[in-house]
Amino acid sequence: MSPRQRVALLAAILTGFALRLVHLGAESLWYDEPVSVMLARKSLPAMWLHTAGDIHPPGYYFLLHLWQLLTQPSLAHGLEFLYAWPGVFFGMLILPLIFILSRRWYGRTAAVLTIWLAAVNPLELWYSQEVRMYTLGAALGLLALWAALRYTEHRQWRWAVVYVLAAAAGLYTLYYFLLVLAAVNLVAAILLWRTPGRWGNLARWAGLQLTVVVVWMPWIPNFYHQVIDPPVPPWRTPWTQLTDVLMSVAETLAAPLVGQSAPAGINWPWAVASAGLLVMYGVVMHRGRQGRLSITTRNSWIAPVYVFLPVATLFAITAVVTPIYHVRYFFLYSPPLLAMLGAVCAALLAWQRWWGVIITTVLLVASAIGLYTFWNDPELRADDHRSAVASLAAGWRPGDVILANAGWIYPILEVYWPQAGAAIAPPAPLTMLRLADYAHLDSTMPAATPLVVRTGSIDGNAQLGWNNPNADFFPITTAATLATLNELASHYQRIWHYRLYDTVADPAGAIRTWLDANTSLLSDQPIAGRDFGRLQLFQLPGVAALPANATPDDTPFGDALTLAAHTLPPTVTPGRPLYVNTWWQANDDLARMGVDLSSSLRLYDAAGALVAQQDGPFLPASSQWPMDQFVSQVLRVDVPPGTPPGAYSVQLVVYWQDNGAALPVPEGPQTIEGQRRVLGQSTVAAQ
Repeated sequence: MSPRQRVALLAAILTGFALRLVHLGAESLWYDEPVSVMLARKSLPAMWLHTAGDIHPPGYYFLLHLWQLLTQPSLAHGLEFLYAWPGVFFGMLILPLIFILSRRWYGRTAAVLTIWLAAVNPLELWYSQEVRMYTLGAALGLLALWAALRYTEHRQWRWAVVYVLAAAAGLYTLYYFLLVLAAVNLVAAILLWRTPGRWGNLARWAGLQLTVVVVWMPWIPNFYHQVIDPPVPPWRTPWTQLTDVLMSVAETLAAPLVGQSAPAGINWPWAVASAGLLVMYGVVMHRGRQGRLSITTRNSWIAPVYVFLPVATLFAITAVVTPIYHVRYFFLYSPPLLAMLGAVCAALLAWQRWWGVIITTVLLVASAIGLYTFWNDPELRADDHRSAVASLAAGWRPGDVILANAGWIYPILEVYWPQAGAAIAPPAPLTMLRLADYAHLDSTMPAATPLVVRTGSIDGNAQLGWNNPNADFFPITTAATLATLNELASHYQRIWHYRLYDTVADPAGAIRTWLDANTSLLSDQPIAGRDFGRLQLFQLPGVAALPANATPDDTPFGDALTLAAHTLPPTVTPGRPLYVNTWWQANDDLARMGVDLSSSLRLYDAAGALVAQQDGPFLPASSQWPMDQFVSQVLRVDVPPGTPPGAYSVQLVVYWQDNGAALPVPEGPQTIEGQRRVLGQSTVAAQ
């Protein structure tokens, strides 16, 4: 390799690394990624058991488990950034592997061009930044292919060992890796068939496959069970017409040029260009074999077999059996396609230099367009679950219950719910229950800590989740769903609904219909990102009653409303919220004014200095309160971390939202400045 090529190689690797760091960890984890985090945090035996009922084996999660033990990612310490590094590492490993293979097939110039195309390719960057197993699977596939090629040439056992380890590790990483091995075995069989002593060589190769099976054997029963009886519902959309197939083909062909970030989501122009380049590859290789082009064509059929045999299999299974195609699985097989494009550029540079420069420039510009779209198109942003769960944690009050849709929604809440060490941590840990299990619990279950009820797949396959009480997916009938929702309504005041893919888990809309008929919508917050999630809060219609332990108050706030009673926690911990439950009665002036009210809950120390304050509107809005009923409102003020222990005065101000004017409170020993009502004292405990 010339010095210029070495410099170009090093520059490509450094450029690829720099691009993979752009915006790394800047977005929230999306739907699948919190599953990786949740599983990585489990003990190894628990991880093994959990993944036995999942759609992916435990290999990647095992590596992520070791990585998180070393780096300790957390909400306060680089959660998204640190967990993404294994993906970056294996994404970078793809670069030298595809360089080596491209050099074997097409020569040094093509290899240098290939590594540059891979370094800046949007599809490569997309998955290099994901907290998932795809770059690991792709790197293991290239390593297995390289080892297989070396073994077919020299029959050296060191390459046999490398192949067995890479192949087995790939099977423990992704089930779709089986299609990689199918392609590699076809390539190896053809090459060995051409060697002297072909039958003996093929027999020894078959022995290596048997060794791979033996290494994978502990997991084979789980794989078999998942294939014949999937533990999850079909999430891919089936192809029902030719246009569906063509759209998937266009998405696949466009991916090598612009990744999954085609501008405006339009793939077909890029797909046509990609198809043209593949035709050009066939022409270039044919002319090269005839000696009419200066390009190495050694085994130029290997890359197309490696790429398109698995892809064709995915398409065939999706068309005939069950929908399993997604462009993310194409990524697993796609790196050699970049080598094919590099070969086209190298051949054209040697034949018609300007045409080579033009095609190479077009490929790099296409990557730049894809990267720009990837980094700047808001429709490609990952769902902002960090902000959504933070909003949920801040808005949750004792007496609220949280509904999470079926499947992998609950890991999002587990990962992003504020933990000890956060500036302000609400009650924790979250209690997770199935909707079907709730009705069997004691109805006096405390409402002072957050409860997440997982809704299940309504009227789903009866075998879903294999009757495992810890399965991520489980079936529940519509009747059982509605009965349990009614049971929840008798125990809680408000329902939070964390909506994501609920049209898949509840296609008939049983839960949405029940909520519409039995609750009032208090807030509806879109979850920013590409999957159209929502965080909704619903008020249940029960009449608030004064509990026996409430402190009677009967304090008027102006002529608008009266504070009938309240409860005040005797102690609170620094860094935790202090919740005060209040009961109100609306007066005639409130409805006549037509303006809503807000509350300001405050904490003062013994010297009268303000320690904490939290303002917010009443929910539901005070203008909607009935005149003849008590209305319950749970107010919150966050006690700052480091607050010295001791007794603190808890005080309340109510004010009009239009002008901020405080409602007057009658003078008395529990009134300060004519507007601050002293509710009592709470003791801040030692931290």
